[in-house]
Amino acid sequence: MQEGKQKAPAQFVRMPDGTVKVVPVKPNQKPVADLPKKSKKHLKLPKINLSKLKSDSRKLLKKAPKPTRKQLYFIVPIVVVLIGAGVFFISLPNEPKNPSTKVLGQNVAQKPDFKWILPGGSVENIAGKEVKFEPTKKVVLYSDILSNTNIKVSQQALPPAFKDNVNEKVAEYAKKINCTAQIEVQEVMAYAGLSTLGPQTVVFAKKGVLVSIIAEKEINPQAWGTYIASLK
Repeated sequence: MQEGKQKAPAQFVRMPDGTVKVVPVKPNQKPVADLPKKSKKHLKLPKINLSKLKSDSRKLLKKAPKPTRKQLYFIVPIVVVLIGAGVFFISLPNEPKNPSTKVLGQNVAQKPDFKWILPGGSVENIAGKEVKFEPTKKVVLYSDILSNTNIKVSQQALPPAFKDNVNEKVAEYAKKINCTAQIEVQEVMAYAGLSTLGPQTVVFAKKGVLVSIIAEKEINPQAWGTYIASLK
């Protein structure tokens, strides 16, 4: 009988992906060594001793030099000022959600339901060149200059309670805000005085409008009379 052919020797080889394959070995070939497995390196972090860290921090604080009395005289006022400034900015009121709307020169959806009055009847005669309307309060606002002094004018429709006896109601309102000095201009009786609203406040009613003017400083009655007479 004819002897069967001998099978070529083989060896098991581990591949890089971890699988094992059978690879034939050629004559006079040394067996291939298994490929080394990929090693996973783990990064070890040093352990932190929290108790030691706390004790070291206490030691550093103890060694820190204490401020002298002279240094405290400078530090304490600065801290007080910084705290006060922080409280001031926190307590500042938020801007209104519905800011004042420009009335003149633009088409706006909300306008006052009363006829406001201006110097000479024109916006060109006021320093700010702009009239605004606050829809939530229904007040017309504008800025101007009188006797080299900045003034802020606010106007609103005469309240219904004032219409029966305008002069008496305006006088009562003026007294409440400490405006007791009378300024008579033609048929208008205005009241001026120092109040909590500003250095000087003048209130009066004219042409169905209740007017309140706040000046940065006191203005003489003659100047007030001329300005009130010019409102049309």
